[in-house]
Amino acid sequence: MKYILKNIKLFIKNEKMIFMLIVICVITSSFIIIFSYGLYQNYRMVEADEESKVNSIYIEILDSDSVTKEKLKRCVFSVSDKTNKHITMYGAYPVLEDLDNQYKTRVLNRFTIENKKIKRSELFERNIKQNGEIITGYYFTDEQEKNGDLVALLNVPDEYRENNTVYKNISELERKSRIKIQGKEYEIIGYHTASYAPLFPFESLDEDTVFQDEIFIYFDRPVKTSQYNELRNNFEKTFGSAIKFPDMYFIEKENTYFYNTILIISVLIAFLSAVNFSALYRFILSKRIKMLAVFRICGCTKGRAMIFFLAECMIITVPLFILTAIIYNELVIPVFDNYFEFISEVYSADIYMRISGIYIVTSLIVLFVMIKEFLNKSIREEKEGK
Repeated sequence: MKYILKNIKLFIKNEKMIFMLIVICVITSSFIIIFSYGLYQNYRMVEADEESKVNSIYIEILDSDSVTKEKLKRCVFSVSDKTNKHITMYGAYPVLEDLDNQYKTRVLNRFTIENKKIKRSELFERNIKQNGEIITGYYFTDEQEKNGDLVALLNVPDEYRENNTVYKNISELERKSRIKIQGKEYEIIGYHTASYAPLFPFESLDEDTVFQDEIFIYFDRPVKTSQYNELRNNFEKTFGSAIKFPDMYFIEKENTYFYNTILIISVLIAFLSAVNFSALYRFILSKRIKMLAVFRICGCTKGRAMIFFLAECMIITVPLFILTAIIYNELVIPVFDNYFEFISEVYSADIYMRISGIYIVTSLIVLFVMIKEFLNKSIREEKEGK
């Protein structure tokens, strides 16, 4: 072993440029093999995760008494962050006896989830602001939603609007500063024309509040199979027969050729990198002909010389592969995760070990062929020289 390490030290000292090229070849081939696996597995998961034609799901409520705020929160909090980040709005109609008979439309609470916390729906807020439907005041904030603050925007009554446009001075309405919901007094923070019912934080409702008719979920893109299955499982597990989750049709993808082409190119580049490594190492061996002759004079067989050179290659290759895998896992995957949806899910310690095994075995085979040919040629030339 000490002779191997000594040779490597001399190699680095005397052939810095060649050593750097070998390092680049090993890191490049290691990276491409690891990435090829992730790319292919991501493709398989994307292929299975087909898209629907719609970006919303409407869940029918069959038993209102069984669909409480406490259960609904538990259900939506159990949805993964990966799914919740694509949901722009949850909507539910609370049963509010003190309000239901006062307004033309039902009260509707809209919200989103972030880090297992209730947030206001930014999509709804943006829409009503763009449509000019907040007449006075402001829409409640994330902090007010999270804390369940007793604040509300009241709807502008019919007598103050025409074709959804306010045409009378509503200053007399602004004298009203409170509204009572579930026996609690809410501070009025503004007026709106988005609907005929007040708007207020979902978290301000009592935990035993029940919901009626339906729960809807809006996405920022067409619903995918994995998202649909996760939501269906969570809602049916939480509410059982109290709800009816809709069936959906999903569109098959046609990206097979594209991904297979990338995979083939990646494997080809990795193979060429391994060949380049062998070629560079052969150059080093060509400078060790005298050393090989001394070894043979001292009784070193061709087999022992083969083991010596292969061990030298592995001492260089294995640490570089491990280093590449660590950098890839810690620094590269977080970046690629923004472009390849499932790539962070396909790697594990076992997978890295398997990939490294395949890479090492492949490298050993290529190097074995090259070193064997070199040793045979050297021995043949030695004999012809005699």
